[in-house]
Amino acid sequence: MKALRLLLASLGLLASCSTPAPRPFTPHPLTNEPGKLTVESDPPGALIQLNGKVIGQAPIVFSIPVTMANDKWIMKESVTVAALASENGEYTQTKYFERWSPAPQSIGFSMLRKGDPSDHADYDMQR
Repeated sequence: MKALRLLLASLGLLASCSTPAPRPFTPHPLTNEPGKLTVESDPPGALIQLNGKVIGQAPIVFSIPVTMANDKWIMKESVTVAALASENGEYTQTKYFERWSPAPQSIGFSMLRKGDPSDHADYDMQR
């Protein structure tokens, strides 16, 4: 996999002196069940942490603490979800959800984008 990425990166450098910015990543929920969060990464396979503990690799679905308020799902407690960089050229991304904020249904992390991680985590809210 690393050799393929290196080859593709080399071909990209030969084709152009400037590299276009990585495309935004749009997550796709694997479930519509309240309190279940789908986390995906681009590229797939990033290690995912929930509140500082590794829980698996993306894509992954796991439970988060939610409650119903005013016909909307909200966070019952604060949660931090992180996607850890595993290869050169990738960047660790983190998304924090405060207690009482709208509950996410899915999160997508763009591992190849650097800068402010909050710009690189896209998410859909619970319905």
